[in-house]
Amino acid sequence: MSGFNNNEVTVLINGIDTINWITIESNEKITVYRMLQELLVNMKNQSQCGLAVLPFKKTENKEQIDYSNNGVGGIIDELNLKIGLRNLENRIQAIKGTITFITKSDKGFIVLIVVPI
Repeated sequence: MSGFNNNEVTVLINGIDTINWITIESNEKITVYRMLQELLVNMKNQSQCGLAVLPFKKTENKEQIDYSNNGVGGIIDELNLKIGLRNLENRIQAIKGTITFITKSDKGFIVLIVVPI
């Protein structure tokens, strides 16, 4: 994930070490990885942001990832038509998690991901 850092974009990752990745099923780890990869590729190609933040939080029975960037955002109805975001929804539903998109034009982009563990 930090490989997406460059002269134009800073990616901050916080709390990833609070998750005991060994105890999480392989399928769930792969799903989370693919979702984050999709978000970061979209960030690189479309967001025009200077900062992306990925805080990881763990509670008793869930893992939460609150991705955000300070890019151009968009209109949620238009974003839902994008295939990459539909892929995110399909992936999270396959592991019984939830995903919420929050965005406005020129106000950045937020994705709230919750995965049961």
